[in-house]
Amino acid sequence: MTEILHGCHVLITANTSWCLAHFRGTVIDTLLAQGCRVTILTPRDAHSDDLAARGCTFIDIEMDRNGHSPIRDFMLMRRFKKQFKISKPDVIIGYTIKNNIYGAIAARAFAIPFIAVIPGLGNAFASDNWLQKLVVGLYRFAFRDICVALFSNAENRDVFIDKGLLPMDRVHVLDGEGVNITNFAQHPMPAPTPRVFLFCARLLHSKGIGEFVEAAHVIRKRHPDTEFHIVGKLAQTHPEGVSKTQMDEWIAQGDVQFMGETDDVRPFIAAAHCVVLPSYYQEGMPRILLDAIATGRLVITTNTPGCRETVVDGETGFLCAPKDVEDLANCMQRVVEMPAARLATVGQNARNLAQDRFDDRITADVYLRLLCKLFDETNTT
Repeated sequence: MTEILHGCHVLITANTSWCLAHFRGTVIDTLLAQGCRVTILTPRDAHSDDLAARGCTFIDIEMDRNGHSPIRDFMLMRRFKKQFKISKPDVIIGYTIKNNIYGAIAARAFAIPFIAVIPGLGNAFASDNWLQKLVVGLYRFAFRDICVALFSNAENRDVFIDKGLLPMDRVHVLDGEGVNITNFAQHPMPAPTPRVFLFCARLLHSKGIGEFVEAAHVIRKRHPDTEFHIVGKLAQTHPEGVSKTQMDEWIAQGDVQFMGETDDVRPFIAAAHCVVLPSYYQEGMPRILLDAIATGRLVITTNTPGCRETVVDGETGFLCAPKDVEDLANCMQRVVEMPAARLATVGQNARNLAQDRFDDRITADVYLRLLCKLFDETNTT
C-alpha cells in the first residue's frame, strides 16, 4: 500500500479548515504517513495553521458558503479551476456541497479523479422545492465522471441512486466519518445525582433543540434536580437558527442551562450522563453522537437515517420518534430511573460500540483502499 501511494498528491477541499481538523484529522494523518503529499484547499480560519502544522500545504480559497448567487458560484468554480491547474493533484477529495459540486466540475476540465464525500444531505433535500431541484440538477451535471461518492448512511446513498445521480458501482457507505477513540477517551460516569442531559449541536430548530427544551420541562416537573445543558453556537443568520431572544426565553424558564459554544466538547460530554440529539435534520451521521458513545455516554436520538445507526436501542441508549416530545421525555425518564450500575453498563456498551464499529482508523483504511484501487487501475491502463 505504501509503495502505491508514496508521492501521490492528494488535494482535499471543504468549506472550512475547522471541519477537516476536527473530523478528518485521522484520515489526513494516515495519508501523510503513507507518504502522500496533502494539500488543503479551504477558506482560511483559526484551524488552517493546525493543518499546515500536521505537514499539509494550505491554500486559501474565497467562497460564499451559504449563498445561492449563480455569479458567485460561477466565480468559485473558476477559482477551483485555477488552483487545480496550479497544484496539479493526482486526486481530489471533496467535502461539503459546494466543494463537491463545483470542485467536481472543475476537476473534470483537467481529468483529475474526484472523490466526493457526502456526510449528510442537509436542508437542500429536506423538501421538494426549487432549491432541491436546483441542487439535484447541479449534482447530476457535476457527478457524471466522479470516481466514487462516499455516504455516511445507506438511506442517503439510496436517495442519490433513486434520483439517477449515481450508479450503484460508484457509491460506498461508511459508518459516518468515525471518531478518534484516543482523543475521545472513555470517562467514568459522573456522580449518579443529579442526572445531567446534554444537547450539543448547531442550534437549529431541525436539530430538535425545541423538543429538547420542552422535554426538559416535562422531566424537571417530576425531577427538579435534573440538569439539562445546551452547548452550541447561536445561528441567528440561518433560516432555522435559534435567536438570542429565543435562547434567553428558554433560560428564563429555568429548565435549561446554556453553556455557550466551544471548540472542545469533551469536558461537556464527560460531565453528562446522556447526550441527546432529537434531530429531524437530513443528517449523515452526527459526530456528537459518535463522540458521546466513544466517551462512554448514553445517547438518546431519533429513529431517523444517520441517527439510528449510532444506537443499539435499550443497550447503548434509546431511540425516539422525531418531533415527539412525549416520546423523548419517556426516553429521558428511563435514564433518570436507571440504577447507577446499569447506567455504567450501558455506558460501557456504548464505548464498545464505538471501538468495534466507529473507530476512525477503520474509515481511514477505507480511504486508503479506495485510493490504492484508483491508482492501481490507473497504472495498469
